[in-house]
Amino acid sequence: MSRRFWRRRPPHRSRKQAGTRSFRPKVRRVPLRLETVVPENPVQTASLGELFGSENIKVDYVGSRLSTDYVEKEFYAMDADAGMVFLVVGIDITNVGEEPAALDFLSATPAFTAVVNGEPAVAEELTLLSNDFSTLEAEVEAKATLETVLLFQIPETITSIDTLTLEVSVNGGNYQVNLENM
Repeated sequence: MSRRFWRRRPPHRSRKQAGTRSFRPKVRRVPLRLETVVPENPVQTASLGELFGSENIKVDYVGSRLSTDYVEKEFYAMDADAGMVFLVVGIDITNVGEEPAALDFLSATPAFTAVVNGEPAVAEELTLLSNDFSTLEAEVEAKATLETVLLFQIPETITSIDTLTLEVSVNGGNYQVNLENM
């Protein structure tokens, strides 16, 4: 074997020698610049139609109400928890086209929170309702309208709806939808 392929090992130092000389790697110090990047508009304002509508699908807020329970077609009922009431937000979906349209909001996995009268935001209720807007998978016939809802549980101390804002997270974006009580 030829010696040229062998590497020479550094000499071993005893503990006594190691303690006499400290090892300090050469480090180049670079001044650190801290910059905070704040997005110009992290939450965008949009309408329900802009977020969930299309050329032939029109999505409209039709009103809201407070209720201690919610009944769907007289066979599915939900009662609000103690000290809470349901905020029922009505949303109509209309197919203005000439052909039936398939809707699949469930695959977009939207998340809704409601801010009522400036109170802290509350998340939507997860339901099995066939008319739950956030989990809707349906076909809308031409020129037909589906009546859908979003349900939120809010404190019963809120007795009227003066202002209502939905915060929506969908398709990687965060949006604010300002609704007017009709």
